[in-house]
Amino acid sequence: MLNIKNTDQLMGVSISGTYDDLKEIYEAIGNVLGPDETYDLTPIRILGVCYDLRHCFMGDREVEYVDNNFDEDLRAYHKGNHPDTNVHFSVNILWLEVIFSVLALDDYLRSYENDKSFKSMMKKSDMKDAVKDYYALRRFEDIALVRLYQEKVWKAFRQACGDAAYKRLYKKAKSNNNDYINFSNYKDFCTHYIDELEMKYIYSNPEKREKLLATLVRKIIEPGDDYYDVAESISNYAKENNVSMDQVGLAGIKYPDTIKW
Repeated sequence: MLNIKNTDQLMGVSISGTYDDLKEIYEAIGNVLGPDETYDLTPIRILGVCYDLRHCFMGDREVEYVDNNFDEDLRAYHKGNHPDTNVHFSVNILWLEVIFSVLALDDYLRSYENDKSFKSMMKKSDMKDAVKDYYALRRFEDIALVRLYQEKVWKAFRQACGDAAYKRLYKKAKSNNNDYINFSNYKDFCTHYIDELEMKYIYSNPEKREKLLATLVRKIIEPGDDYYDVAESISNYAKENNVSMDQVGLAGIKYPDTIKW
């Protein structure tokens, strides 16, 4: 079972589970993003979370030993020896990275679960038929797994910020969704803004992070003038220098070498 819980300093969440738990979520998110290889800023950011998940189940992050309740009575009943712990892999990921992935994935789920949109996606792809069959076979399982990931992140947010903030922001995030398949809140999002918000959060007082987290999540759900200022600045610079937006960085963005989770 996938587990997502807050880190001690509320810097982010710890995502843990068995090899299969993490690999399934990793693959499901990648599939829901679709086969398009010309990714914009948003899927690149989500794939950053996937990068950590992949290295996690490969054993490159943390390892936990979890009690599996295989006690003496079960040993006697099954007449066999078995360890009383299971190996779980875990990784810490910054809060705003995780919550942005959760919010943005709604855009991709909306089109991925629509039959007409999915068929169009597969038709436009130059994938081999066997790969298209793989997508079709896993499609609804992938949707369910990504929904599970989203809800577990929201549960951790509720535990971090309380019922009032959770209910207000969860309702707002879901009401932002639109019935139109091609409607998007985040597919053209300037993700440099996430870096700017993360600087405020990472270097904040841990005792004030509960309120600050809710405030910053609201800013992602309801972008204000500060977001549009960043987006315009990045876009103009990219055009003036004939580069893509993912090749542009904001001045003053410095992630610490060591994070106190």
